[in-house]
Amino acid sequence: MNWLGKVFVVVILIMSLVFMGLAMAVYATHKNWQQVSVDLKKKLGDVQAENAKLITEHNRRVEDLQRDKTTAEQ
Repeated sequence: MNWLGKVFVVVILIMSLVFMGLAMAVYATHKNWQQVSVDLKKKLGDVQAENAKLITEHNRRVEDLQRDKTTAEQ
């Protein structure tokens, strides 16, 4: 094998290591998007339920204040 062949072998070795590193980096950052979607939908449902509870509590307090106001006026 001549000098140019040896250089090509070394270049191929280096590039294969670089591509292997890139493949490992992509695999490490992979996310299961279906599971993320399910988790976000569950979280959204919980937050909407909490929001509905807070809205009803707010409305109840507004009614209590209106009742107290009308009582104070009388």
